Amino acid sequence: MSVQVLKEIQGVHRMRVLFLPNWDVRNLEHDDPSVFEANKLIRCEQYWWFKHWPDTEVDVIDINPQSLLIPLEYRLKIYIYQAIKALIRQKKYSAVISHSYNSGFFFSLIRSCLGQQLPPHFVIDVGCLNGGAENKYQIQLLKLATSSVAGLIYHSKINEKFYEKYCNNIPKTFIRYGTDPNRFKSLSVAPSMDYILSIGYDKRDYDTLLRAAKYINYPIKIVGKTNLNISELENVTLIPKVNIEKLMEYIHHATLVILPITEEPYSVGQMTLTQCMNMGKCVICSRVPGIIDYVQENESAILYTPGDANDLAKKVNYLLSDRSLINSLAYQAKKTIETSYNECNMAKEIYSFISNNL
Repeated sequence: MSVQVLKEIQGVHRMRVLFLPNWDVRNLEHDDPSVFEANKLIRCEQYWWFKHWPDTEVDVIDINPQSLLIPLEYRLKIYIYQAIKALIRQKKYSAVISHSYNSGFFFSLIRSCLGQQLPPHFVIDVGCLNGGAENKYQIQLLKLATSSVAGLIYHSKINEKFYEKYCNNIPKTFIRYGTDPNRFKSLSVAPSMDYILSIGYDKRDYDTLLRAAKYINYPIKIVGKTNLNISELENVTLIPKVNIEKLMEYIHHATLVILPITEEPYSVGQMTLTQCMNMGKCVICSRVPGIIDYVQENESAILYTPGDANDLAKKVNYLLSDRSLINSLAYQAKKTIETSYNECNMAKEIYSFISNNL
């Protein structure tokens, strides 16, 4: 079946998309603000950033945490049951979009083995396919699987090094992740500004932060990680994972935010970074590939050398001594999201790329 025939069957002016996220999605009758947008599908409302797409119908097949295959899938880091459901339903759609190759690998592998190219399958490749690993056996399997992929969308330019070697034949584009400026915004009450905040439970170098904390005479709250050794640090408090509304409260009241993102060869940390920037926070972040595409150093954020606790402590203390600089960085951070790295811009760029490659 040609692309032209497929368009005639499905209607030229209406796109039907099957979206495969690598997380679970709740079906809700009414909105629940405590649930992040990507994790909820509200009755009679468009899903997540697809609300910025013109005349598009979106169906979601999530990873189904109740599946009996989940233990195996977590070990393999691929979602099989989700892919099987998508393979059965795919003919109804103009395009299939996988968010991460965890949700795209098995689907594309089966299609490649069967010689299927339609509907076009696009991957929002946050993890550089297989984490950017160059194991020759994995690469051979990836080349086979991606032969049925119509396009790659990536949020960090570090992916390009891997693509140049192994994915030159696949259309691809760099699109910055964008947060919703109407969702993550300052609260109506005045911020307390009496602590430093750090957020996240995965891909975080808290060892460096805790070593730096010894030389920072200011309260520090870490949200999302509770198994850290802080016995010698009276200024550090550990807080378990919280829902979105509570997290926004912690961000709002912070003096500044430290994001000790680990150095990975793929996208890491942009979601938290852009959310904090949009809430008008001064952010100090490790200078890693997943971050440098999103900030203007010393203008919209402060960057420190990864793993260098002395550099981090020095920059935190310098900021704490100059509240006007904190305010200036916070203002520029918020402006950056409002004008550039926002959800609407991201969605429109994704739509343009997919439309041009159908």
